[in-house]
Amino acid sequence: MDYKAIFIDLDGTLLSHFKRISQTSVKAIKAAQKRGILVVINSGRTPYEIERILRKSSLYLPYIALNGAYVRIMNEKKAIYKKHMGYDLCKEMLHISEKYKNNSFWYTARYSYAYHLQRFSWLSKYAVLQYLYEHAMLLSRRFIKSNHLKAELLAGNIGVYKCGFMSADKGKLAAIRKEIDGLGRFETALTAPVFLECNLRGVTKGSGLKKMMQYYNMSAEEAIAIGDSENDIPMLQSAGLGIAMENASDKVKQAAGLLADTNARNGVAKVIHQYFL
Repeated sequence: MDYKAIFIDLDGTLLSHFKRISQTSVKAIKAAQKRGILVVINSGRTPYEIERILRKSSLYLPYIALNGAYVRIMNEKKAIYKKHMGYDLCKEMLHISEKYKNNSFWYTARYSYAYHLQRFSWLSKYAVLQYLYEHAMLLSRRFIKSNHLKAELLAGNIGVYKCGFMSADKGKLAAIRKEIDGLGRFETALTAPVFLECNLRGVTKGSGLKKMMQYYNMSAEEAIAIGDSENDIPMLQSAGLGIAMENASDKVKQAAGLLADTNARNGVAKVIHQYFL
């Protein structure tokens, strides 16, 4: 197959453990672009976070943000596609957050808002803070009082694309996921042991890949996708070739056709060299 595009996840895939894109990967991406290859970032992060990361490495790439809810060509004024959750679904998720007395996060194009309903134990704080550090959420979080956030969400004043539930209690997180899945209106993915992400039904990294390829008049079969987390599975299954990182979970590896080296050993750069350079 003559592949013409590659879709790349950020955390655990392109980014190192220090949340940077290595110079080896930057050079490989730029070399692929010079050969006319479409290089796209496909991440659960906000557009603001993605652009901030790319600009640090002088990369200007099309990207899919918020697990497929926001598709954009970098530096263009308007998004190709965006899909908010809407008032009714935000209300349902708020109800679940309050029912389980569990902290939740609400993502817009720029900010992630925290709705705090529970204090963490010291052990839980360690697991949660580790997740926040690894995903650099502290860089784009906006803190407002929980009662104010609820009022803003219910008034429809915040355009939410994705929400998430954070807990070090795996049993509680599993119960929350089961209830949300039972509604039949959301996509869910456990992107870390302490974090559950939720999007509208039909909004995934896979749907984002298809929309981007349609925009460039190409088929999904002409794309390679590479990732490491549960939310990457729809992307891996939608592409012509899905590749899981060596550091991915077993569930992700089973969904992929091939394995790449780890993010610590420039797995993405090696895939680009193998298929495009």
